[in-house]
Amino acid sequence: MTLKETPGCLTVPELKDLVGYLRGGASSARKDDLIERILVAMLGSELETAWTLLDETQQAAVAEAAHHPLGEYSDWRFRAKYQRAPAFQVAAAKSYGYSAGKRTAWCLFIQYAPDEGRHVPTDLRPHLQAFVPPPAPPAQGSRHAAGTSAARALAEVAEDDPVRRIQPCRRGENSLAAIERGHDIAELKGFLESTGGSPLPEPIESFIALCEHNGKALKTLCRALLIERRDAETAAPIAARPGTSSLCLRAGPRTLVVRTNQLAKFRERVRSIGFGMVS
Repeated sequence: MTLKETPGCLTVPELKDLVGYLRGGASSARKDDLIERILVAMLGSELETAWTLLDETQQAAVAEAAHHPLGEYSDWRFRAKYQRAPAFQVAAAKSYGYSAGKRTAWCLFIQYAPDEGRHVPTDLRPHLQAFVPPPAPPAQGSRHAAGTSAARALAEVAEDDPVRRIQPCRRGENSLAAIERGHDIAELKGFLESTGGSPLPEPIESFIALCEHNGKALKTLCRALLIERRDAETAAPIAARPGTSSLCLRAGPRTLVVRTNQLAKFRERVRSIGFGMVS
């Protein structure tokens, strides 16, 4: 996602906190104006000034994400390499919002999107790469620590308890989300095997296999609309007639599901049997 798209996930108070790090602060309370202020600053001459607001750990995290092929920031990977994590919230600082703390300037660089996790926006990445050097590759000891850290994290969610191994949990959900975004969990398995120095424990093998098997268990086909029918008497002719039943599926006693690309045809067929459909 781009720098213009990702701040749209933030509230006005959260945006005002971020604009507060820029020269002049927040001069408007309109969301579009705040997003535009961030866009102009971060893609223009204020970028390097904003960079100086970051501490050493935050700069290292931005560098890792800016030079990642997909612009991703991985918390577990960063912790494994650097043995620490960047601060993205200042708990003691006053915020425009109702939360206990405000976001740090790091959040100007690393954005969050539900489908992509934490990442550097695509249009900001080349601007950062122009002056932020690539991070050094992990040393052998660091690679071993990464394998140990990742193995420990996986072990926490793949204990001997078979129920917990199957039930969703936060790290399990993160693994599935990565698969949904197109990442191959086999890469993680290979990384662990190459850096850990020993075969993976059985619970971790099982956890990886389970994620690999279930990561693509469901597939989205198309968008659809949920339609509520007035009563059972309305439902019967719509669900029974060949002209309309082929365009919808029952989703309960009074609800139907219709594909959006077939909605116009469904509406036309429903009208032909004497029913109207409103939003």
